[in-house]
Amino acid sequence: ASFSMGVETRRLIKKTNKNSPPILSHEFVIQNHGDITSVILMIVFLGFMWQQTSAIAQVFVLPQYNETINKTTADNQLVISEGFRVGLRDVFTVLFYTVACVTVHAVIQEYVIDKLIKKICRDSKLSVSKTKLVKLNESGQLFVFWAYTLGHAIWCMMDFFQSQTDITKLWLDYPEEHRVMPLRTKFFFIVQLAYWLHSFPEFYLQKYKGEEMKERTTPILIHVAAISAGYALNFNRITLVLLAFEAFVGFIFHAARFLHIIECKNTSQKLFRVFNIVFVISRVVETLLAAVVFWHGFKVNETPFIDIAEGNFNTSFIRLNALFGVVVLQGYQFALFALFHFGRIRESWSKKAKKSQSTTITPTPKTTKTKKEKKDE
Repeated sequence: ASFSMGVETRRLIKKTNKNSPPILSHEFVIQNHGDITSVILMIVFLGFMWQQTSAIAQVFVLPQYNETINKTTADNQLVISEGFRVGLRDVFTVLFYTVACVTVHAVIQEYVIDKLIKKICRDSKLSVSKTKLVKLNESGQLFVFWAYTLGHAIWCMMDFFQSQTDITKLWLDYPEEHRVMPLRTKFFFIVQLAYWLHSFPEFYLQKYKGEEMKERTTPILIHVAAISAGYALNFNRITLVLLAFEAFVGFIFHAARFLHIIECKNTSQKLFRVFNIVFVISRVVETLLAAVVFWHGFKVNETPFIDIAEGNFNTSFIRLNALFGVVVLQGYQFALFALFHFGRIRESWSKKAKKSQSTTITPTPKTTKTKKEKKDE
């Protein structure tokens, strides 16, 4: 699913007003939001310099609820490791990294995407309309995000898949092995939530209108709700795998769309064909995987009641609703995909019909008779 995420077209449009806007005005905040959020981050980091404020700064910057885990191997050797659990203080950490995402978004836009688009336009003498510029910025940002998500998700999956790809690792030893996450897994979920939440301040910073906000709010809320549920209910392993599939699909789509807009037609057409295949396969695989994990896997160690202290949420109600949610989301995305392609097919058929009508109903040219022919008549 494609939707605009933090579009910044103002840096590529020549400013007509040379005077700086008043400090603390809306325009001042919009133009300098990257610098403002950087200052906020620096103030939080300065809290580590004093003992009185260090504990507060840690809540915002460092992942919370770390604990030491003692495991005994098959050889009766004691292995000590450190992991992280889920808790309410994670809200403050997500809030801090939401501000960080706004800063990173502005940096990527100004120093990578804007310069790349300017270079492409200058070298190829390409004229980009405002609508195309919006899509270029959107695809540039989401290409970077999905590339990061895919890489980080694969890195996290190495913790529980290790050398063998055993699908039973997605549900075995729940909740004992699932409620305590490695640092990289916990940080992955924090960044995912922060990224999608940073879209809401971007509505203000990019001056979105009512219809534009409505169009973008639904997919953002879906991502926030799905990731939050998988994280809070300790279904983090299956959530990681599903997000890896989503990241791979989004990565291909936004690479193809970026190349299509800058008129690399041959490469973009090939990538769009790959995307169409990967998208359909991904919907099927994600649905089947969710069915195996939630219908069959978690059913083995199902519990009748929720145990918050142990982090066990594997009741039949939660398990089946989680499966239902995944299936509905896959169906929703596939329906949008099918409607888009049916619309294109209908449009191409109507164009062909108009062409055939114009060729068959061509008026016969009138022949003007000469004076001699008229006399003969």
